[in-house]
Order: sequence, then structure tokens, then C-alpha cells
Amino acid sequence: MGMGKGDPDFGVFMAQLDNGIISSALTTINRHFDVSENWGAWGITIYTLGLAMSEFLDRLVVRRNTLKQQLDAPEFQEIRLMIQGELKARELWIQCLKKTKNESIS
Repeated sequence: MGMGKGDPDFGVFMAQLDNGIISSALTTINRHFDVSENWGAWGITIYTLGLAMSEFLDRLVVRRNTLKQQLDAPEFQEIRLMIQGELKARELWIQCLKKTKNESIS
């Protein structure tokens, strides 16, 4: 079975590829922006953390949508309260991450 966009292995592969390309070009990037090696390394670290946060947010949204579908499904009525609690927790995480993302952009 191949890797697809929603496959966690695909996401890991793409992140490693991305970081590999950026890391190998680090000297050129540092020189172009006239920054030290330390600042260049911090730039890559911040970029990687942003990428991870974005991937985490995407996964939370997918899981939230699944929970919303399960909320009214007859086969999940016995655990409806648990689903509602899980859904509320996911919503809070999503709001928090979106707020953090918007604050870091502005």
C-alpha cells in the first residue's frame, strides 16, 4: 500500500525531505540573509516547529470532523457524552492553536 496525503508516514517523509533540503542549503541561506550560523539554525528550528504545529492542527480538525459525524450516529448513542467531551476538548485545542498561529503571524 502506497503513502497518501493523509498517511502519517507520508507527512513524516515530507517533513524529513523538507528539512533535509533546508539543512543542506543552510550555509547559503545564512550568507544570503547575512545571519550567523546560530541564527540560521534557530530559523530552521522555528520553521520546523511551525510545520509540526500546522500538521497537528490539521489532524485535530480531521478528528473533530469524525467526532461530529459520530455524535448523531445511532451506533454511538451509548457513548454520546464521551464523544461530546472529546469534541469539546478538540475544539478548545483548535481554537488555542489558531489563536497562537494568528498571533505569531501579526
